[in-house]
Amino acid sequence: MIRSDPADRCHAIAREAGERLRAGWHCSEAVLGAVGPVVLPDWSPACLRLSNGFAGGVGCSFQELCGAAAGAVMVIGALFGREELQPDEEAQRIACRYRERFLQTFGETRCTPLRQNVVKVEGGLGSCAVVCERAATVLLELLSEEGMAV
Repeated sequence: MIRSDPADRCHAIAREAGERLRAGWHCSEAVLGAVGPVVLPDWSPACLRLSNGFAGGVGCSFQELCGAAAGAVMVIGALFGREELQPDEEAQRIACRYRERFLQTFGETRCTPLRQNVVKVEGGLGSCAVVCERAATVLLELLSEEGMAV
């Protein structure tokens, strides 16, 4: 159960992202599946299908953007993106801020280097579940800074 205190609520949502990965969801699905139902007014479980191909650095190639970051950026797009040809500076600005925070947190945005240098290195995080949790936390903090109640 997610508590009403904002800090407890954010912690519970982030923990849910890690639990989803441990349960077998891909990283992109774990972050989107934990955060999306909480912040997206038009959430549908079908949204998870959109994130599937971003798993493991795109198609589990481990070569591109970390899937946890991709899931977070998908939440940003769903919240601030456009449905018609119109200015989209807000969505782009927030997505860029997220990328910068993710990079500051982990030192990398690409899957393979992140796994090698942050997760699997001696003394590292040990699991991509922790990456998912922290990726969700970074997203929730950013959304809060943008004035969204989480």
